[in-house]
Amino acid sequence: MINAQWKRARVQASDADGVVTLVALPYDDDNASNTINWAGKVRFTVNTYYTDPAADGWESKNKNFPKGVVISKTEGKQYPAMGKLVRDEESKAMGYQGILNQGCCTWPIIRPELEAQNDGKYNMLTIEFRTPYRAADDITRYTQQTLNVYAQGDLADLAGIFGVVPEALTDAKP
Repeated sequence: MINAQWKRARVQASDADGVVTLVALPYDDDNASNTINWAGKVRFTVNTYYTDPAADGWESKNKNFPKGVVISKTEGKQYPAMGKLVRDEESKAMGYQGILNQGCCTWPIIRPELEAQNDGKYNMLTIEFRTPYRAADDITRYTQQTLNVYAQGDLADLAGIFGVVPEALTDAKP
């Protein structure tokens, strides 16, 4: 049934030796630099049950979990600085939902060309910080903020721009 509806499918089903395997299909878009299709993950949950129409009364409509069935989930890996994700972050920052077009009556949408390449190899530096502000009751509170910086090239060089020592870096590549 799943493989028969291939146009709507987000998973591929296979079975061997009594084991049914569902695998998420890879994300695909139009590979354009300026696209409205933002990259994302395919997420799904598996449920299994059976009903017994021969049972009496309301019991015939109960959903019963089959005995001996084991459902295991293996998460896929997605590099957070993948080219398409960098493209989408740049588009969000400079595009329709970004700072350039938040005013009233900004049509047509004019923005510069995007620099991110879909097949580019990027490194990402995440800087977390807290910004203090005065609350109404005259105490200092903090807002947690995160800044992601994407760049091609060596991660240590990117970190050096922000004064981060190479020992503090962790490699997130899959």
